[in-house]
Amino acid sequence: NTLLRHEVLNAAHAIQGTAHLVTSEYPDDETISGRMDSIVAETADMEAVINDVRAFLNASKGAGEFECTPIDITSVLIDEVDTIRARNESVVVEKTMPAEAVVPANPAISRAFSNLLSNAVKHNDSGTPRISVTVEKKENAVVIKIGDNGPGIPPARRNELFERTIEDDYSHGLGLLLTATLI
Repeated sequence: NTLLRHEVLNAAHAIQGTAHLVTSEYPDDETISGRMDSIVAETADMEAVINDVRAFLNASKGAGEFECTPIDITSVLIDEVDTIRARNESVVVEKTMPAEAVVPANPAISRAFSNLLSNAVKHNDSGTPRISVTVEKKENAVVIKIGDNGPGIPPARRNELFERTIEDDYSHGLGLLLTATLI
C-alpha cells in the first residue's frame, strides 16, 4: 500500500506539473487552459482519494494504535469551517458553539469534520450553500450536529451510507466511510 501510494502520488504530481507548464506556455488559449484545469482538478481528487485510503487504513488498525488525547473540538471545527469558507466563498455557515469543548480524540478527527463539511457543500444544489454547526456540552458527552440545506441523501442510500462496495458509483465513497471509522 505504501509503495502504491508513493508511485501514484508521484505520477499525479508529474501530471499536475505538466498541466501547469502547458497552461503557462499557452496563457491566452482558453480551451487549453480549461482542459488543463480539469486535469489538475482530477489529479487533486485522485490525491485526496489516496490520502483518504491512508487515513482509513491508519484508523482501521485498531484503538491500541490510534491514541486519543484531549482536543478542543470547538477549535477544530472553527478551523475546518474557516477552511471550507476559504474554498467556497458563497457558503454561509452558522455556528453555535461553546468557547471550548475538550474531548478525548485523535487529531485525525479534524479529517472527519472536513469530510462532513466538504460533502455539505459538494452535494449542495442550492444557490447559496448553508451549513449549520452546533456543539453542545452535555454532562458526559459533547454532541456535534452538522446540517445543510442541500437535497439530502437519497433514502435508498441511507442504509449503506457508511459502507463502501466495489459497485459504488456515488463518488469515490471513502469520505463518509473514513468519517465513520475516525469517529
